[in-house]
Amino acid sequence: MKILFLVPYPLGQAPSQRFRFEQYFSFLTQNGIAFETQSFLSQKTWKILYKKGFFAQKIVGILAGFIRRLLILFSLHKFDFVFIHRETSPIFPPIFEFVIAKIFQKK
Repeated sequence: MKILFLVPYPLGQAPSQRFRFEQYFSFLTQNGIAFETQSFLSQKTWKILYKKGFFAQKIVGILAGFIRRLLILFSLHKFDFVFIHRETSPIFPPIFEFVIAKIFQKK
């Protein structure tokens, strides 16, 4: 079994992620469940997101997040389940969620 975790923040940075699923990663591994995580925001973008300035870097970081989400669609066949924490992208309608659930039929 293999699970894909689509998360908004880099691992270890957001309390909501640590509380809801990151604390169980070792349990999953011990029980032979493979998983991958993909955050929308890179560590670099996360560090500057709430700072003043860095406008161009923030735009590039957000666009890179959308590109990562788009590219992951091509590897969904490798996963049995997709766990979406909050949303797949912080802006726009839930397009990726629809594609994952309805087109790729992932639970």
